Amino acid sequence: MKFKRKELIVDGIQYDGDNVKEISDFAGGKIQVPKGFAYLLIPYPSEQRNQVLHVGSWVTKRENGDLKVVTLDDFKDEYEKVI
Repeated sequence: MKFKRKELIVDGIQYDGDNVKEISDFAGGKIQVPKGFAYLLIPYPSEQRNQVLHVGSWVTKRENGDLKVVTLDDFKDEYEKVI
């Protein structure tokens, strides 16, 4: 059998290394900023562990508020801008 991914519209923001406040606002303040590292930690929905957000990667937010970190390559493959 073959399956096609259902259409899903998400909000997203790309981490550029300097937009920590924008990422924090986008994530509702639910990020951790480890001192001395060039990445952020975003909580997994309903789990007690974190996703690592590297410079260049995206964080997306679904309608239910769940956050998901997506690498740049995966973002390019899976998402297109909604006009």
